[in-house]
Amino acid sequence: MNNYQFAVGENVKLFKFLIEKGLKYGEIKQILKQNNIRVNNSRVKSNVDLIAGDKVEIFCLRSLSNHTQDLKFVYQDKNLCVVVKPKGILTTGDYGLEGLTGLLAVHRLDRDTEGLVILAKSDNIKQALKQIFKDGLIKKYYICEVAGKTNFNGQTYTAYLFKDAKLSKVFVSSNKTPGAKQIKTKFLTVQNNPHSSIVKCELITGRTHQIRAHLRFLGFSIIGDKKYGSNTINKQFNENSQRLVCYKLKFLNLTEELQYLSNREFVYNKEF
Repeated sequence: MNNYQFAVGENVKLFKFLIEKGLKYGEIKQILKQNNIRVNNSRVKSNVDLIAGDKVEIFCLRSLSNHTQDLKFVYQDKNLCVVVKPKGILTTGDYGLEGLTGLLAVHRLDRDTEGLVILAKSDNIKQALKQIFKDGLIKKYYICEVAGKTNFNGQTYTAYLFKDAKLSKVFVSSNKTPGAKQIKTKFLTVQNNPHSSIVKCELITGRTHQIRAHLRFLGFSIIGDKKYGSNTINKQFNENSQRLVCYKLKFLNLTEELQYLSNREFVYNKEF
C-alpha cells in the first residue's frame, strides 16, 4: 500500500484534484469506499470541496506516475505550512516545492539540502514572515555529518565570506577582504563515530552556503558535498548527496496576526 500526501493550492473538488494527480475516476471511488482518503486528517466518503491549504492523504495500491515527491507536513494552519523539503528539488518554481504544493516559499534551502521550509498560504503572510526572518525572529538549526572527528562545544565561530557570482561559489577567510561579509556560526559536536562526526549548526548570520563553506574553512567537509567537500571523502562514504539537514525552526516572540506562533518550534528528526 502506497501513501501519498498533497497540499491543495486552490479551491477544487476532491475528484478533480486526485484525477490531476494521476488517479482514475473508478480508482477514486474504490479508495473512498475503502476509507483510504483523508482531508486534514479526517476520513472522507464523498467528492468534498477542497480549500487552498488543505492536506489530502491517500492510500492506494499502485504508484502514481506523476507524483514527483512524497512530502512530510510537520505543521499546518490557516496561514502557513511547515514542510520537509526532500533532497534533489528546488524550493521555488513550478518544479520545486512551490509547484508541488501550490503554496509560497518564505525562505530557501539549497537543492541538495533536506529539511524544514515554511510555506505561506497567501502573499500577505509570506511578506509578514519574510520580515520576521529579516528581524531575526525565526531561528534555523541544521545537523550534518562531516568526515573526521570534531570537538565543537557550541561556541560561535566568526569569519568572512566572499561570494564569487561567476564561479557560483563562496570563499571563507579569517580576514575581511573587499566585498566580503562577516559570518557567524555556532557548532556543537553531538556524536563522534570511527570516521565521522555528527554536528549541530546554528546560523547567527545567514549567508549563501554559509555552513558548508565555514565547516570546510575549519577543516571539515560535509560528507557528500560536491561543491565544498572532497571527492575522495565522498567516494569513501559512497555518498553523492550532502548529509546536511535543516532539522529545526524556532519562532521567537512575534506580534500581531502571527503572535500565536511565539516560542513555538518545529523539529524534523533525522538520522544519518
